[in-house]
Amino acid sequence: MKKIERRAFLCKLLALLLSAGLLVFVVRWCVSGGRWAAASFNRHLYNSAGQLASGSVLDRDGDVLSWAENGERKCYDGETVRKATLHTVGDLQGSVATGVLRTYADALTGYSLLNGAYGAEQGRALSLTIDAYYNYVAYQALNGRKGAVAVYNYQTGEILCMVSAPSYDPLHVPEDIETNERYEGAYLNRVLSATFTPGSVFKTVTLAAALETIPDAESRIYHCDGSVVIGGTNPAGGFGSVKNTLYGVLFLTLVSNILNLLGIEWFYVDLIKGLLVIAAAVLNLAFKKLGVRTRA
Repeated sequence: MKKIERRAFLCKLLALLLSAGLLVFVVRWCVSGGRWAAASFNRHLYNSAGQLASGSVLDRDGDVLSWAENGERKCYDGETVRKATLHTVGDLQGSVATGVLRTYADALTGYSLLNGAYGAEQGRALSLTIDAYYNYVAYQALNGRKGAVAVYNYQTGEILCMVSAPSYDPLHVPEDIETNERYEGAYLNRVLSATFTPGSVFKTVTLAAALETIPDAESRIYHCDGSVVIGGTNPAGGFGSVKNTLYGVLFLTLVSNILNLLGIEWFYVDLIKGLLVIAAAVLNLAFKKLGVRTRA
């Protein structure tokens, strides 16, 4: 009898694991199905040269920056515009990871959750918020220097210009792009992926705006009374503990790994982690008001 009970328990456990695996697969299919279908090994969507064979990319004025014609990928006629929009539109081989041709391949092919990539030969037109002319002017202003230029409409959040240098012509890839220092970082979109944060640099813009709009900005005095620690461990003392901090780090790491396995985009991962931290801080304050001891 005990043997039958153990076998029944094992069957239930296996059924539970199978159901959990099926649930994870369905969730990942819903979240990442478009990325799976738009993978470069799918010969229904890519030609023999590995180029996306459907879909068009337009700027905000309707200028076609990239399109498919008879299964071949075409680009804008002007060489400088091609260089200026390379990191936004993407290259033909998919080396620029942040390019639209790679990150939005599923949208360009017309992928849908129910129909998949059926009828992808016709493709779809994807209109961007950037202006090719703004990119052209910004790229010219860089004048061969490494750097990035980004302009956005603060009222709508639309990116009007996104240029990264060094760049190259996607129709004529330099033969020495991998060895020539001139093209070091050419595949990197410095606006989105550079490790240099513009926080301190942007302080000068904030200061200039303050001097321009606040009459007595130069004579104002600001006094800092200290800091506030939300959860965690305060090196100067406080209500946090090392053990609780370790628990928090392990929990957030576990959440990040689970979300990454599910294919959730990184900004949603950060958003969820931030909401969890805020929720924990709110619960901690609530417990304190109720007189419940929460620290280890």
